[in-house]
Amino acid sequence: MSPTDILIVKRRDDGSGVVELPILAEASIYMGLTASAQDKHETITVSDLQNAAENAAGWPGPLPVTRQPHRKTFSETADKADGFIDRLWVNGKQLMARIDLTASLFAEVVARQWRGFSVDFFRGIKLPTSEFKGFTVVGGVFTNRPAAPVHFKLEGLFAGAVTGDGGCSFLSLRLESAEVPMPEPADLSVKLATAEAEALSLKDQKISLETKLAEAKAENASLEARVSTAEKAAEGARAESMSAKQIADRAKSEAKDAETRIASLETERKDLRAQLAIKQDEAVAAKVSSMCRGAIKEGVPPAQLSAFGDWEKEPLKWLRSTFASLEAAETFVKAMPRGANLGPVKSDRSDDDAQVLSATQADEMRKLGLDPRYASVRNERDALALREQIAREQNAAK
Repeated sequence: MSPTDILIVKRRDDGSGVVELPILAEASIYMGLTASAQDKHETITVSDLQNAAENAAGWPGPLPVTRQPHRKTFSETADKADGFIDRLWVNGKQLMARIDLTASLFAEVVARQWRGFSVDFFRGIKLPTSEFKGFTVVGGVFTNRPAAPVHFKLEGLFAGAVTGDGGCSFLSLRLESAEVPMPEPADLSVKLATAEAEALSLKDQKISLETKLAEAKAENASLEARVSTAEKAAEGARAESMSAKQIADRAKSEAKDAETRIASLETERKDLRAQLAIKQDEAVAAKVSSMCRGAIKEGVPPAQLSAFGDWEKEPLKWLRSTFASLEAAETFVKAMPRGANLGPVKSDRSDDDAQVLSATQADEMRKLGLDPRYASVRNERDALALREQIAREQNAAK
């Protein structure tokens, strides 16, 4: 089964964001291989998923989300969380969730570091102010080893039978959109909107045809009943029955044609999205190259930019290996000293900070998660020496 797409609903300036993804599916789980170690099977049905969505709508408090592992007790989930479930709903045999994530966990999801989710659930739970019956989801964790009898193959990874540490269903995840949102090209956007509108129209036609089919079947049954109870009207009823069958056959044929067209439109939609992703990557790469060239013209030493990679040949790699977003890279480059602005730090900070920045500039680089000493780099030799020094400091800290 192909991985289910994550939908990125919102990306905020502070790095946090909102996503929509499946967190549970119809399944049968052996609890003995989960953290609960209970020697029994837990069967999750579509009715359970619907029950979970209903209970979530009336839940009196937050539904916390963290990174794995699962908390051992319900009271432990009262601690700070990495995100919260805003809403649950059922889509086919899947339980979908809209989750508001903190900046750190959102960045990890966007970076494809998490591919699975495991829920915390109860069958009946009593709170100080309310009581919930049936299947109730009270939170969950992002994990790459969930306990579930279904395991979806991921592109570039292995597939095989595994066991995990949670008692829940698992769906592999992959991003739907590019990491750095850019404006969609007009022609592709129009094609995509047209294709999606046509797909919705055909789906509505399919529903209408299925309704007609059901009505024809009901009419056919009524005619056959009349044949069995009225000998005199037998011939006429048979004729009406044949007519109803012809209508049913014609409706089936039209419904099948509609399904084929829908499948074709879905394929076209995926192709258009792939083209949009390529266009967006090209636009981001062009912006990175332009930004770096502009900074060099303004007096930023080229070696300071090259310290993070080859921005000329691989601008996307240069951006994504160091910065959380294009906006963060632009903020960092703007904060780098230019030409005559280079000078020693005039503050009471230790000489581990950059020696070519003002105290304010050094603080701005730290807020971006970058070592201020990179601003002192003049050439490739300086960059190599600084990277080795930072590596030694990190090893010593361990």
